[in-house]
Order: sequence, then C-alpha cells, then structure tokens
Amino acid sequence: MNIVLLDDHTMTLEGYTSILRRQDTEFYKLLNCEQFYQWLEQGNKADIAIVDHDLPPYPEQGLNNGADCALMLRKQSPNTRIVLVTAHTEVLLLYTLYKKVKPDIMLSKEDVEPEEFRSLIYSGMDTPYLSSRIRQAVKEANLRISLLDDTNREILMYLSKGFKVKDLEEVVFLTKSAIQKRLSKIQNEFNVKDVNDLIKVLISADFL
Repeated sequence: MNIVLLDDHTMTLEGYTSILRRQDTEFYKLLNCEQFYQWLEQGNKADIAIVDHDLPPYPEQGLNNGADCALMLRKQSPNTRIVLVTAHTEVLLLYTLYKKVKPDIMLSKEDVEPEEFRSLIYSGMDTPYLSSRIRQAVKEANLRISLLDDTNREILMYLSKGFKVKDLEEVVFLTKSAIQKRLSKIQNEFNVKDVNDLIKVLISADFL
C-alpha cells in the first residue's frame, strides 16, 4: 500500500509514519503544494492521501492549499482515498472544505487519537467519515445556510458588489424594510454586528 503524506511540518510527517507503519506500506512525504505537483507529474500514485489543508501554496499551478491538492489528485487518481486534515475551527470554512473536496475522511486535528487514526486509515470503509468537530460544523452550517434562500443570496451578492440597501428595491423587488428585515435575521444567525461583517464572513468562506 502506498500512502502520500502532505504536511509542512516534518514532525507531523514522522508522526504519521510512526502511527501507520506496516510492512506492506510505503510512504511519500511532501512538505508543500509544489512538491505535491512535482510528485504527481512524475506519475506517482497512492492508495491513500493524507492532506493537511494549510500547505505552502504553488500559485503557478493554481494550488493555493491542501484542498486544491486534494482536488487535483482526485481528478487524476479517482480511486485514491483522500483524508483531509485541518486545525481550523471556523464553522463555515470547515463546511466549505467538506463540500468542496468531498473527502473520504475529514478530521480535525484535535479530535482523533493515534489508535483511532490508524484504524480509520486502514479500515477500508466505503462511506465518508467526519470526526466529531467536523460533523458538528457541517450540522451548524446546514442550519445557517437554510436561511440563505435564492432571494437572500441575491441580496447578499449585490451588497458584496458595492450596492447599498436602498439601491436594491428595484432589483430584487422588495421594499427597503423587507430587505433590512431579511438582513437582520441573517446577521443574527451568523452572529455578526452589521452587513459589512456578514459579507466578509460569507466571502471568506466562499459563499459569495
């Protein structure tokens, strides 16, 4: 079995190999997106890829983080099982990574103990596995996103492009007070104080 490990900390890579070492396993250890791209260009393949989200980027090939590497690997090697690992805790970011990459396993670094990690990697499970922190983030995000119906998304899209609330009445065919009521509800759900903060949160999570 071949396992490719992507993480910019050598101690983490050594930790993975120590936990997962078996006689039938070979490891490829990569520290950044550029090394990953070169590894892939050489025709290498792996049965399992364990990818940290926060990798040094390789913008020349459109690889800005580990998620981009995972997507490129999935395109070129669809049978590789992808394990996405992150230390992030932001609900919308975790949800976005989950929906974007659709990993076979997605883990928060704070969730899984070594023996459980080893079991997950070698279990050969067919269905996606989310660690408890990721599972909770997806649940919370789904509740929030349910508020973003088509009209709300249209309002937020225009606001993100610089429109003011007073400019939107003739665009979305709602009164100013109706628009403000919708925005107030969404701000409360996302726990932000104003529209500008709401737009920043949604943009940072790739919802806009």
